[in-house]
Amino acid sequence: MSTVKPNGRLLRKRFSSKFQRGLSLLGRPRELAGYIVGPKVLMVSIPKAGTHLLLRALDLFPQLRAGSGLVFIPEEERIRRISMMKPGQIVRMHAPRSPILDNLIERNDIRVFYIVRDPRDVCVSYMYYCLNEPKHNKHDYFSSLLNNEERLLVTITGFTGEHKGQKIWIGPIDHYYRHFYSWSLHPSCCTIRFEELVGPNGGGDQKQQLATIQRLADHINFQLSAREINQIANNLYTPESPTFRRGQIGSWRDEMTNSQIKKVKEIAGQLLIDLGYETHLDW
Repeated sequence: MSTVKPNGRLLRKRFSSKFQRGLSLLGRPRELAGYIVGPKVLMVSIPKAGTHLLLRALDLFPQLRAGSGLVFIPEEERIRRISMMKPGQIVRMHAPRSPILDNLIERNDIRVFYIVRDPRDVCVSYMYYCLNEPKHNKHDYFSSLLNNEERLLVTITGFTGEHKGQKIWIGPIDHYYRHFYSWSLHPSCCTIRFEELVGPNGGGDQKQQLATIQRLADHINFQLSAREINQIANNLYTPESPTFRRGQIGSWRDEMTNSQIKKVKEIAGQLLIDLGYETHLDW
């Protein structure tokens, strides 16, 4: 019976890569400690709600490193990868809370962050992302619509139908928020607002940004100096993200028509109040 021998060159390459990485960490004790005893961090977000902003903030922590994203993969594979998380690793996903996830989080001592953003800005960001990203599965559909007024209305009201033989489903403005809301009630979850983290470059407040970075650190029991917090803040806002467009608070005000605003109030007026983005419907 013959056996397949492992590729010696490949094994040496893998060993060399790990060895070099280990050597590079020897001079950075906090990063090395992250590989050994760092927390396992699960990042949950609604699409276009600030996923990469939060990921970059956490990745700038010396003890953490970005891992793979669990976005468009089957649930079984998502569960498998979460169960295999390593110390100091950040894993991001767009998925509602479930008993299986709750069990995994508790059993593996995973810390969770959930980022939310004004649903109106999410609609605008999602529209432009679908329109400007040729590889997106809804790009052709959005491109086929007459103008941005039609496209933005679809992100507010949702759409179910077909386009060129492809089934298209887009949830209404409140869909993801209602499905993801229970994350904010999870005992191991810290809820972060995009508007509090983005800082002055995105139309936010610097003091609020620094305080939010401190909240991130507190949730995973990290000690960061004021200098380190400022360094993270100064390097946080970057147009280099593949999904970056403007990253500004309140972009919806420049995009939505009065009739679209009326639709938002009908569909998600109470949601905006529940999330704290409005206190009434007279806006």
